[in-house]
Amino acid sequence: MLARAIRVTLVAFLVVGVGTASYFGGYENGRSVAAIAVSPSTPAPQDGEPADFGVFWEAWQLVEKEFYNQSAIDPTKMTYGAIKGMIESLDDPYSSFATPENAKINEEDIKGTFDGIGIVVELRDNKITVVAPTADDSPGAKAGLRPGDVIAKVDDRDTAHMTLLEAVSLIRGPRGTKVTLTIIRDGESQPIVVEVVRQEIKSVLVRSKILDGDIGYVKMNGFAAPTASELAQAVRNLTQQKSKALILDLRNNPGGLLYTAVDVASIFLRDGVVLYEESRDGTTTALNAKKDAIAPDIPMVVLINKGSASASEIVAGALQDHGRATLIGENSFGKDTVQNVHDLSDKSSVRITIARWLTPNKQQIHEVGLTPDIKVELTADQMKAGQDPQLDAAVEYLKGKIGVSTKEPAASSASVP
Repeated sequence: MLARAIRVTLVAFLVVGVGTASYFGGYENGRSVAAIAVSPSTPAPQDGEPADFGVFWEAWQLVEKEFYNQSAIDPTKMTYGAIKGMIESLDDPYSSFATPENAKINEEDIKGTFDGIGIVVELRDNKITVVAPTADDSPGAKAGLRPGDVIAKVDDRDTAHMTLLEAVSLIRGPRGTKVTLTIIRDGESQPIVVEVVRQEIKSVLVRSKILDGDIGYVKMNGFAAPTASELAQAVRNLTQQKSKALILDLRNNPGGLLYTAVDVASIFLRDGVVLYEESRDGTTTALNAKKDAIAPDIPMVVLINKGSASASEIVAGALQDHGRATLIGENSFGKDTVQNVHDLSDKSSVRITIARWLTPNKQQIHEVGLTPDIKVELTADQMKAGQDPQLDAAVEYLKGKIGVSTKEPAASSASVP
């Protein structure tokens, strides 16, 4: 019997112990295992195949028969290339194929624990670039890696033409082993060579603190498996510290597991629809709050921006439509589709879009995102200056709700964790 497919509302994501800065969405419990094997030798046409598929075998056999460099013929790579091309022909940015190595990285990321060096990276101007360490005490941070560092080499491998996943797969490795990174840094005339010992990395998914005016602040960095329980504990802690209001910061949160999004929304909603899922045959299914809310009444603001995607939009949209929270910031990313992730028999995987989702009021956010109740921009110059007018606006708004004087500046305006 096949396991249920993992259901995803993904924009793309990755972390490496290294983590990657991109967007992801939501999974159902379990993964389906498709009965598809990668043949180590020449495949043969199968009875009952679509007539058009015969053309594929014709081309395959011509390559094997005529391509001059026989050593370059790799049936596995050819099979993967064919699958990748098939998925790409759908012209859907959220359907994709992952090799076994990349599928393992994706699975580790969604669990929130892996072996690596504790930095977030992204592909910036086609260069593998450090966004930030995952924590001040991560191996990468201790080795001196900084935001903006370009990773030119991993050990002796040049990263110039690597994909993000290829680079991450090289940087990760068993804990206790070493990886050597060659870094290009602005202001340095010569490359910097850094040796880092890999460790077990646990993603910091939830951070919390008390702000000025007894306002609780929670920053969520993703929707992995442990996120809802970590958030619930953070909210309990803030309540015990006598928080009178709450800010949930979903800015630059790429999303994660679909059902984690439902769990997160259920922390703040007593009941009601969290989202609707609309399948390709037009059937609409409601996913409801779990009726075990921890903080259903505390005055609340949700911060969003164009980096708030997928599962973040599910939560923000549900809280907005139910009148449970005020959204402050900028329009969100606008990712409203759901994917199933299937494991293939050789541990590669395919992610296929199978539905779209709608907010409780059936807002359609495709490519436009959620519109905040209070629009506040955050410019690059403000960020460089350590200013955060969006967070300031949230603090001032909640002070008004709980009857605290708003004349003094918010103590939190210098930075966001």
